[in-house]
Amino acid sequence: MRALAPILALLCLLAGAVRAEPPRVVADIAPLHSLVARIMQGVAQPQLLLPATASPHQLTLRPSQARMLARADLVFWVGPALTPWLSRSLDALAPDAGKVAMMAAPGVVVLPMRSDPEFADEDAEHANEHDGAADPHLWLDPVNAAAMLRAIAAALSDADPGNRALYEHNLARALAGNMRLQADLAALLAPLRGRPYLVAHDAYQYLERRFGLHPAGAIAPGEATAPGPARVAALRALIADGKIQCIFAEPQTPGRLIATVASDGNVTLATLDPLGAG
Repeated sequence: MRALAPILALLCLLAGAVRAEPPRVVADIAPLHSLVARIMQGVAQPQLLLPATASPHQLTLRPSQARMLARADLVFWVGPALTPWLSRSLDALAPDAGKVAMMAAPGVVVLPMRSDPEFADEDAEHANEHDGAADPHLWLDPVNAAAMLRAIAAALSDADPGNRALYEHNLARALAGNMRLQADLAALLAPLRGRPYLVAHDAYQYLERRFGLHPAGAIAPGEATAPGPARVAALRALIADGKIQCIFAEPQTPGRLIATVASDGNVTLATLDPLGAG
């Protein structure tokens, strides 16, 4: 019987290894996928539901994306304010999967969408009391990103306790890197405070509030909404008066639209991408 003890112990270890297979994890957008991947480093690779070049606001799932959700054990998503269609898909395709919405994560501050045409100047501490729609671009604030990392690590540890120590180790490294990034961004953006600029759509208020930037407005009046002739004329007047120094397009912004808006002044054109398409 003693001779069988090592064999039995090995069988127990092998059985434990089978049970310790990491969960199949899906993240909805590239910025969130990046955070999840940092916490899962050395364990497994999460899957990305939406390519960075796709708009998350309106989408019809492909069969491959539907299968991805159906096979998931754990789904991280920003929340219905960013992907209103995804809530129904999760209920239908992944009813038994764990679902973690970042907008509801502890420590994440959710701001209301700003008013149009002028951005509202509300205290962030009162933002969650606002009656309007929530701004879903919360990952652009490094402080929110830190809270998201903690929520991701907690959910993964609960779903996969065998790898808890590695998740906690990765969390500590990710939080340290996030702090360095915040310091680097503060130094880089400090000289730009007070310089007026336009963005393609109002996706950056989390970044702007954190680092004291002050945009003059957005070209598009809302998500997936093109500006009308009156709005374009008003923006061109601002540029002609020298009140705009830079226009930030996005990869999905039609180049002809940017050229039309910028045609009446000497402004710098650049590209920002809140989804990290590169």
